[in-house]
Amino acid sequence: ERKRTYCGCPEPWQNVNKWTECIGLANVEHLLLFASLAMTTLSNLTTDQSALLAFKARVVDYRSVLTNNWSLSYPICGWVGISCGSRHQRVTALNLSDIGLGGTIPPHLGNLTFLVSLDVAHNNFHGHLPNELGQLRRLRFIRFGFTKLSGSIPTWIGVLSKLQTLRLYNNSFTGPIPNSLLNLSKLGVFDAMHNVIDGNIPSGIGNFSSLFILNLGYNNLQGQIPTEIGNLQNLDALVLSTNNLSGLIPPTIFNISTLRVLNLIRNQLSGHLPSTIGHSLPSIEYLTLSDNNLIGTIPNSITNASKLIGLDLSLNSFSGHIPNTFGNLRRLGVLSLAFNNLTTESSSADQWSFLSSLTNCRNLTILALAYNPLGGILPPVIGNFSASLRQFFAYNCKLGGSIPKEIGNLRGLIDLELGFNDLNGTISPTMGRLKRLQGLYLEDNNLEGSIPHDLCHLELMYGIRLNGNKLSGHIPPCLASLDISKGTPLRLQQAHF
Repeated sequence: ERKRTYCGCPEPWQNVNKWTECIGLANVEHLLLFASLAMTTLSNLTTDQSALLAFKARVVDYRSVLTNNWSLSYPICGWVGISCGSRHQRVTALNLSDIGLGGTIPPHLGNLTFLVSLDVAHNNFHGHLPNELGQLRRLRFIRFGFTKLSGSIPTWIGVLSKLQTLRLYNNSFTGPIPNSLLNLSKLGVFDAMHNVIDGNIPSGIGNFSSLFILNLGYNNLQGQIPTEIGNLQNLDALVLSTNNLSGLIPPTIFNISTLRVLNLIRNQLSGHLPSTIGHSLPSIEYLTLSDNNLIGTIPNSITNASKLIGLDLSLNSFSGHIPNTFGNLRRLGVLSLAFNNLTTESSSADQWSFLSSLTNCRNLTILALAYNPLGGILPPVIGNFSASLRQFFAYNCKLGGSIPKEIGNLRGLIDLELGFNDLNGTISPTMGRLKRLQGLYLEDNNLEGSIPHDLCHLELMYGIRLNGNKLSGHIPPCLASLDISKGTPLRLQQAHF
């Protein structure tokens, strides 16, 4: 029968002396092992501590946050902005965002080899990112936003195979998106908005199967949007606004059923919107495509995108009628169709019928229709909008007829802009009920009669334009005392007072 032993020692009944001697040696070995582990932990903490103290010594600490806290008098894991892992007691997170640091980012951070999260956003750092940060192979989260970093996006970022979030927004990074970034198979967030990045969007970006936020807005990117972006079937937000992108919007983008935000404003994109857009983007909440070269009609199916909150198609060349089913979008808060070639139905009975439907959008705050040849007259149904409506823009829409008195029902209105039309009749006294009104712009119409004294009730108003009409009579004294310091000066010239 095999004898039981304690750490390889004989049983005591076999040889008491050898057993006692062996047990003593075993305890010594255990003590040495524990001491070795303790020394290793202490050594590792010393390495992290040295790296952090070197960082502290080389940055500018405008608010003395590090100066007053990062001290040998305190345990390193209790320092401000520091988190340590429970197992090895190594520094795993460095969060120094918005604490008033400046200077360049020292290379010593590359010695924090257990670091998982690095956040130094909203500080005044400048210069390039040090190559030594490429040693931080455990990193999953990087945020350098709103610093003043420059140079190319480092290629070493591509070796951080565990990286899930990369936020470089609001810096001065230049050059193209490095191909090495395409190795980051676990990347879920890539935000490099507001930089000076140029070149094309690499087609390999479509291989980021985990990506759910891609924000490259406000850069100098050019060329076409790669069709491979349509492969990102987990994408929640795609922002490519304010670049120099051209060509067609890839149809594949309109098939990303998870897409909640699509922002492509201020590019040179062309083509039509797909007829099925409202069905193929069931999750869309914000669709902003303004300031491009898009043509064709606004698809009726767009009103099937029931989650839509903001729709901006302004500054394009859309034509045809405005769909009269926008009222289906009960969550709609912003609708901007300004600066297109949209018209109303040809029959006078159907003119502005879309407006009747829109009154069902009880959360609508902004309605911008300016600079479209809509024609027709403004119907009384305008007064059926909810108190949520803050801004109504119908500049230069070839509107005729009079301003309906029902417009006085829009109690939440802040800006009313109906200038450069063919409106006639008088200024309705009911406008005096618009207690929140700050801007009233009715210039260059054919309005007649006097300025109603009811406008004196608009105590918040600081901008009014009535010039270019046929108004007569006296100017109410209250208008001469308007606080116009915040807005557009009072304009009443070219009237007959």
